[in-house]
Amino acid sequence: MDNILKYLCGILFYLLFDEKCDIFENKTPIIIIGAGSAGISAATRLLENGIDDFLILEAESQIGGRIRSVEFGDGYVDLGAASCHGQKGNIVWEKLVQMNLTNLLRHTKVPNNFFLSSGKNVSEDVSNEVVHAMLEMLHYKRGSRNESMGLTYGKMYNDSITEKFGNDREKLEVAQSALHWLAHIVMCMEGTISWYDSRSKTSYQVCEGHQELIWKGAGYGIFLDILMGKYPDQRVQLPIDEKILLNKEVTKVSWSPTATKKRVEISCLDGSIYIARHVIFTPSLGVLKERAEDLFVPRLPENKMAAIENIGMGATMKVYLQYPSRWWRDEVSFNFVWGEDDKRDAMNVFPGQPSPIGESWITRLYSVEMLKENPRVLLVWITGDIVDVLETIDDDILLSGIEFTMNKFLGHIYDIPKPEKILRSTWYSNPNFRGTYSYQTLNTTDHIITDLMEPLRSSDGSPVIQFAGEATSPQHFSTVHGAIESGYREADRLIEMYTQ
Repeated sequence: MDNILKYLCGILFYLLFDEKCDIFENKTPIIIIGAGSAGISAATRLLENGIDDFLILEAESQIGGRIRSVEFGDGYVDLGAASCHGQKGNIVWEKLVQMNLTNLLRHTKVPNNFFLSSGKNVSEDVSNEVVHAMLEMLHYKRGSRNESMGLTYGKMYNDSITEKFGNDREKLEVAQSALHWLAHIVMCMEGTISWYDSRSKTSYQVCEGHQELIWKGAGYGIFLDILMGKYPDQRVQLPIDEKILLNKEVTKVSWSPTATKKRVEISCLDGSIYIARHVIFTPSLGVLKERAEDLFVPRLPENKMAAIENIGMGATMKVYLQYPSRWWRDEVSFNFVWGEDDKRDAMNVFPGQPSPIGESWITRLYSVEMLKENPRVLLVWITGDIVDVLETIDDDILLSGIEFTMNKFLGHIYDIPKPEKILRSTWYSNPNFRGTYSYQTLNTTDHIITDLMEPLRSSDGSPVIQFAGEATSPQHFSTVHGAIESGYREADRLIEMYTQ
């Protein structure tokens, strides 16, 4: 009976849309722009509710958006999203629970070992105490909406370590130097190029539970397979592949809110044109920042343009290195703490490399992470105001800086070989993304995110152009589960509209 009702709903939806006086070759009731987390989740929701007359236009040559799981080393690595953040209220975790697939994830350990640029050893006890001071501060309720994270956390951290280590010169010196490392951790968490760009108190709501649940060697891409019904049993997959058109970069979205016949015309770079009644637009905020002015006809309303401008979009860089064999011991990570003198001298000891920031870019390399399921691969993290440059330099230059830095911090402990392969993320330089994930700036107010997610409506109030993606999630922006929630949200608007 449920299948029959869904079928009839699909027929009704088509009949309600069909305008027999106009025939277009590429006419379909719904166009989803973007086959990332939001686009795929919207599509699966429609299919599960008997609505299958839609297409997905994807600018890239593959689906996934900022989920990009790639074979490298002895398994898969994630160039984009990698962690499931929390459990209670997290739609990703709840889906895994429903399907008895939580064994696909594991908990990560908190980094607890520091290495100094001076080469001086830091005891495990000192590292643990400094990290504990940081965690106490990061879990503390954030400060004012009118203050940046850099100001709030910088002051809180300095006050905390002075109180804790004021009578221990060794610990205090390590803790003070570690402020640089803490700033990069916060920038990575927030997706900013500076921790002075992001607002201290935001509307983000943490899902209770472990915040860094990592996929066991399969990569986040497996969750898209779960959404589409391809995993664990391909025999029950949803008919979604046939609806995805790759290499379809959208160049224009034209519509008229007062037109008698409600339709949207979507033009693509390859010259193709598609006609729809409803569009779910899911590309990243970075794309909107760069192209919104010319992408939509008529121009987007002022409140939506203001939202695009005042929500932040930054970049974090991942570099994976594959070695002939595992040369490190049992560490979880190497965390690099630069002394002030060494930061200043880095321009001299490693000259001739890109450094428009006034400091050597190697000082933005702050952590190297081991991958439990991929034992010959290391993950190098780089954040800050040099990511856009580093994404475009030659591999040899990038690798020389990483090797220099690792030898500076670890060369007195390890004999570090040259890696066999290198793989890096390029989210900022890719015109289909222009960044990693969104964050709230000092100019981001609660109503701004609502303005961004609100559909453009026809004169009768029905949604015509809808907006999804992690940046449109008021409580879970910057996350995959926020993107999926947004895709469901916009699909549900149409389901409710046509199945009442």
